[in-house]
Amino acid sequence: MLRFMYSLLFISTALMLAAFYYTHWASATDQLRASAALGDAGSQYTLARKLSRGEGISEDQVAAIAWFRKSAEGGDTKAQLTMARLYFTGEGVAKDPMRGAMWLRRAADKGDSFAQALMGMVTLGGIGVAQDPYGALEWYNKSQEPEAQQLAHALQEDLMKIDAKPEAERADALEAFKAQKLLFIQNVFQKLMLRMKRHENRRDPLDGN
Repeated sequence: MLRFMYSLLFISTALMLAAFYYTHWASATDQLRASAALGDAGSQYTLARKLSRGEGISEDQVAAIAWFRKSAEGGDTKAQLTMARLYFTGEGVAKDPMRGAMWLRRAADKGDSFAQALMGMVTLGGIGVAQDPYGALEWYNKSQEPEAQQLAHALQEDLMKIDAKPEAERADALEAFKAQKLLFIQNVFQKLMLRMKRHENRRDPLDGN
């Protein structure tokens, strides 16, 4: 009998604790939804991430993308980077490099160093934007990412060599260089997108030169 009573007490306590944590979590989720509905871009981004990962809430990729978009439109640079990745890769949306570059540009224009480095890459490879090695150099120089500074140094040296050629050879040399970089960036770009997805809260070194 005593063992039975202890079992009932244990079960009762467990149920009470489960109810407490469930109520606490639901309350936090409700607060997050309310804040997102009121237009807070940070809350919208957090809600989108929870929906996309099923963290304490039912996974819903369609709703997640909708909230990512609202957050990005509200100026959240993390959401803008996420929208850029989605459009570059076609994950959950129709693949559209131009829209991807548009969202990336918004984050870069707001001063996001990582976005500026990525703008250097897409501009160097002509992914969603006109290919422009000199424009890529400007983006690399704006970024504070150590890897972007290294890429800027290497790119500047390459462009200086092209600029030093006789005028009659310069245009052909530049076109050959652009063709080389187009292939190179295309080869590393999907790898970079996968790393962005895995580490959207982290800033990993960039691949490419």
